[in-house]
Parts: sequence; C-alpha cells; structure tokens
Amino acid sequence: MENSTLGTILTFAGPVFYQYQKIEDYSNPLEPYTETIFGFGMENGKILAQQGFLLCNGLAFSPHNPLLKDLYNIIGKCWGGSGSNSPIDYFRIPALEGLFLRAVSNKSNHDPESNQRVKLNTHDEISGYGNMVGSYQTDEFKSHNHTIIAKYDPGPNDANYSAYWSGGKTGTSNSAVYNAGVSSETRPRNAYVNYIIKASLSPINLETLQILQV
Repeated sequence: MENSTLGTILTFAGPVFYQYQKIEDYSNPLEPYTETIFGFGMENGKILAQQGFLLCNGLAFSPHNPLLKDLYNIIGKCWGGSGSNSPIDYFRIPALEGLFLRAVSNKSNHDPESNQRVKLNTHDEISGYGNMVGSYQTDEFKSHNHTIIAKYDPGPNDANYSAYWSGGKTGTSNSAVYNAGVSSETRPRNAYVNYIIKASLSPINLETLQILQV
C-alpha cells in the first residue's frame, strides 16, 4: 500500500475520522480561508497520512500545495475544481462517501447513457462530466413493462365472462398505484469500507495540511 502509485484509490477496512477547525489566513490573497486538521477521531487517519493517503471525502486543495502538486498533475480538476472566473485556484480529491464505483465505459457501450453523466460537484465550475473519470450518475431503474391482468366481474344478467380491465367492457382502465419497494433507494447487498487515495509520496502532516474552504 505504501508503494502505491499517486492517484491510486484503495479500500480501507478500518474507520477513518478527521476533525477540522476553520481558521482565517489573509497571508495569501488567493487563499483567504483555510481549514486545518487539529485532531483525529481515530488514529487510522494519521497512520494513513504517514503513508501518503487521504480519505476520499472531496476536500479542496491548492494545485500549488507542495505535497499535493504531483497528485494535481495526475487527476487535475476532473473531480471538481475552480473555473476561469474563480478568484481561488483549487482542485478536489474524489468525494466517494456512500458511492459505488464504476469503470469508465469509453467505447464499450456497457454504459448506454455514459454521455448523460454529470458533474459530481455541481457547485464547482469545472469537474468530470460525460464519459469521463470523475463523472456522476444517479440511481435509476432500467425501462421495463409489467403485464397486469384484471377480470371483469359480470352482473347476474351478463353471460360474458371475458377478461376486461377494471373499467368494464369499454376497455378503459381505472388507475391503481402499488408500492413495489420498501426502501428509499435501489441497491445491491453491500458493506461499508472507506475509499482512500494515494495523494503524496511523502508523509502528510494532517495538522499543518491546508484545506481550502471553497
């Protein structure tokens, strides 16, 4: 794990918690607001940082950060970042909390709606979109049909026992809504892990790492 290539995303089986404290730093006019990490909910965050890993939680950094500039040269702003009109130049590490990962479809057609994918961080001016790394896709059901069979209940003087919609012999149908699910999302069986990214080839001191507040 320690020798992983910059930009590599791995799964980590332990809990990782960071704590942040906002500070105001006017020494650099391009970075007026920063955050500094001053403590750890779990020691795992510090251990991972010593090996150059950060939690994939979408934090923003300066492309000129000496520890992370090589990571920026690899991933750029495809996971979110500033646009040409932004007063602060920044890029984001992947924000993967609660998400499943999917390989870029390229020309494989395995994702027939790949060109409809959107920016992961909609509040950013530049981000991954379309058939590209860093793009996002909402949950959906594949378009399909269900066959519904309804019987007409004939009266005592009606000898026609053919099948009808509930609206009667006219063929019209009364609408009915049936709840086909029991949850607020569509999902396979799953288990939680933490996604971490190789952000630096050098140890990262989380207590002095400047995180942009954008």
